[in-house]
Amino acid sequence: MSLVSVTNNIEYEWDVRNFEKSGHNVKSISFDKALIDRYNSLLTCFTKMWCK
Repeated sequence: MSLVSVTNNIEYEWDVRNFEKSGHNVKSISFDKALIDRYNSLLTCFTKMWCK
């Protein structure tokens, strides 16, 4: 699996809006920022490990 595939899969799997049945899946800005921060930290880590 490539780095892009891994990060895209994480991005999809972590966003609970992809799995909620409600048609109105609004989350707070702080929720979105926390996901983005964690995603970016993992991306940095993976890039260091796999893209030497």
